[in-house]
Amino acid sequence: MSPLYDDTNSVRVRVGNQGQRQASAVVTVKPTDRVGLRLSTSGTWADDRGPDAGGFAETVRASSRERTVLGDSLFKLGDQTELGLEFSYAAGPERRLALMTPLKLDTTALSAKSTLSVDSPLGLFTGQIYHNRFDWTATIPNRSSFDANNSATVASLQ
Repeated sequence: MSPLYDDTNSVRVRVGNQGQRQASAVVTVKPTDRVGLRLSTSGTWADDRGPDAGGFAETVRASSRERTVLGDSLFKLGDQTELGLEFSYAAGPERRLALMTPLKLDTTALSAKSTLSVDSPLGLFTGQIYHNRFDWTATIPNRSSFDANNSATVASLQ
């Protein structure tokens, strides 16, 4: 789906037991007939003990708070040339119980991609560059934390 050629606008809200809530929205804007922009966002909140847990249950409560933001755009630079830009961001702190030990997890993922397409007399040429980054931290309260991260950048020409 392309924000230049497809209109997508929506809002969605869901609720459930154990404090589960989810909301999302998608908005597409076309400022001109050569530019299309789309922004999507969502959030999820969940809690396995319910909102009134106290004492030890509060300490070992498993919960998550996920957030995402996505954006994509398409620019028609000429009759045979298009530039696409995309990004995504996702983050989610969670609390879990592992071997009767409370554990806090923080995860972040970031992605960006650009694509240039040119339809020439020699054929269609497409160049892409994208970058992904992932960060993860696990923390045992009052003890220690463990970090992991990874990133990659890739370019291609077809």
